[in-house]
Amino acid sequence: MPHDYKINQDNPMHTRPDPDCAICDQPAVVQCDCEATVLETLTLEAEHKVMGAVYSKMRDWVNSHARDYVLNNFYLLADRRKESHMMNIQQLTLRAAHIYNAMPHPSDIAYAEAEYKRGVDADWKTSCLRYPEVLEYFYGLVNITLPSENDKDVREPPLRSSSLLRRKRMPKIRQVENMEDGDHRRRRHSRTRERPNNEHRRHREREREREPIGVVHPGNVEYGRGPIPPSPPRAYP
Repeated sequence: MPHDYKINQDNPMHTRPDPDCAICDQPAVVQCDCEATVLETLTLEAEHKVMGAVYSKMRDWVNSHARDYVLNNFYLLADRRKESHMMNIQQLTLRAAHIYNAMPHPSDIAYAEAEYKRGVDADWKTSCLRYPEVLEYFYGLVNITLPSENDKDVREPPLRSSSLLRRKRMPKIRQVENMEDGDHRRRRHSRTRERPNNEHRRHREREREREPIGVVHPGNVEYGRGPIPPSPPRAYP
């Protein structure tokens, strides 16, 4: 609810009343949060409707690059782990051949393989634990540019006309006299546009004809002259 105006006590005609809540119709002094809550909900709905596709595309881009980075990091660690495992197997083989003149014992090979598997699992876990850091990095590369405040589309949004955006003159309500059922006159309200000049002239002349003789019109008084008598009735089609 708007609270950004100041009441001018010196000139009460310049004051503007604070409107009631548009949701619950409570007075402004209550300061309810209905409008703020509804605005937050509508903002989220508009964001999902307009920015949903943008967010989805951005999310897919970040997810794809983060996954590629983590996988490449794991493959790098896995290659190093494999080289270390192959060197370990080679050392076991040379040691068994030198000491026992035979192949390594199967239990030694099984233990080396188990160590290699545990190392691969550790490398994969280490790589996956980097996802938060990697995701934040790639999200930080996304650039969302807001338009300038001096942009024409910001200052004058091409939306449908509204009394808040464009103060259009509303058609005036006039009383039109119609002659119906003899001398019975019925007044009715009609929203019409401004009459043309000839309609204004005819309307003034009809008003003059209905006034009694002797009425002084301010517009008929001239300096140094008396009042001009009303013109005789004229026939209108």
